[in-house]
Amino acid sequence: MDEIGTHSVIERADVVTLGLTVRAPQIYPNRLSRRQSVSWYAVRAVYSHGRDPNGAVVYEERILMFRSGSVEEAFGMAEAEAAQYLKLNPTFRKIGEVAAFVLGEVDDLHGAEVWSTLGTSSLPPEEFFRHRYTEFEFRPPFG
Repeated sequence: MDEIGTHSVIERADVVTLGLTVRAPQIYPNRLSRRQSVSWYAVRAVYSHGRDPNGAVVYEERILMFRSGSVEEAFGMAEAEAAQYLKLNPTFRKIGEVAAFVLGEVDDLHGAEVWSTLGTSSLPPEEFFRHRYTEFEFRPPFG
């Protein structure tokens, strides 16, 4: 069992998504002191999986939830989890910077907003949506 900040990697899960098997460590929080103020953080990292059979690069955007006493601690947990993820998937590569979304001291995540970004574009709404959300959508080749 590897210690990661106030979390421990206690087992791994194989997740099958879109015909690909991706290995992901499962993180479980240790018991935290009730006096310690902790918040939930959604932390995003982007990975390159290599090329598909058609030569296109496959990218993955992962958003994981961490409960910690500070955003710096959440980043540390995310970096440790990313190292485990890359160890389990040696052909993957983490790209870009890690980003966090602070949820605060939330007890119940049911219906909670876990990620939100704002941006601007000169594109009309339909074209912006197509470019941002469908142009780079992964569609695995099925034989």
